[in-house]
Amino acid sequence: LWTCNLFTFSERSLLVATSISKVFDNGRSVFLAFFCGNLVSCVPGGFASQMYGGKKVLLYAYSIWSLVNAFTPLALALGGTPALLTAKFIIGMTEGVVYPSIFRLFTTWFPRGER
Repeated sequence: LWTCNLFTFSERSLLVATSISKVFDNGRSVFLAFFCGNLVSCVPGGFASQMYGGKKVLLYAYSIWSLVNAFTPLALALGGTPALLTAKFIIGMTEGVVYPSIFRLFTTWFPRGER
């Protein structure tokens, strides 16, 4: 359920691309910041989920993701474009650890015969 909400919220951000593109150089920098954060955190997310467990990594990722999403409008109002790009980078980083952590949970929670 959480992954579905996370994915749905990420996909909704594509719907606001037209309004972002009017303000931020075609919106490319906003989406680039998100995807760079996502790219940077996939492999470390896998290692972290192996070391600490997927449950803890998901808990911290969703907590950070929620806080940053809640404060993104405030960051944009107070810090402008650099604050928005930083927030989107952090959101991308937190989403990058989700799938490796979920796969780690699958391998530990489900018996080998049921996978």
